[in-house]
Amino acid sequence: LVACNQHKAPKGIIENKKMIDVLTDMHLVDAYISIIPYNDSVLKQQSSQYYGAIYKKYKISRSEFDKSLKYYSEEPQVLDSMYSQVLINLAKREKTQNKLLIK
Repeated sequence: LVACNQHKAPKGIIENKKMIDVLTDMHLVDAYISIIPYNDSVLKQQSSQYYGAIYKKYKISRSEFDKSLKYYSEEPQVLDSMYSQVLINLAKREKTQNKLLIK
């Protein structure tokens, strides 16, 4: 995680920590959408609303996200480090959810 913490994003690129949080939420939405039993047009509308909520939550635009993802994709060591943290975040959320379901 050293590369992730030491990397400074240029202007117009979402900072690492925030991007990790955005990616975590994006993957949660991706997982949810993959199990929705709707037709394609409903699924497209639903997914657009979910992703829009993420952009709003983090006060970013889709173009900022796309530009940032492209930037980090060109920095494989940084992106790999970021995704390691995304996986940790997802595992923590899963553990929390499982605890709630058990109660």
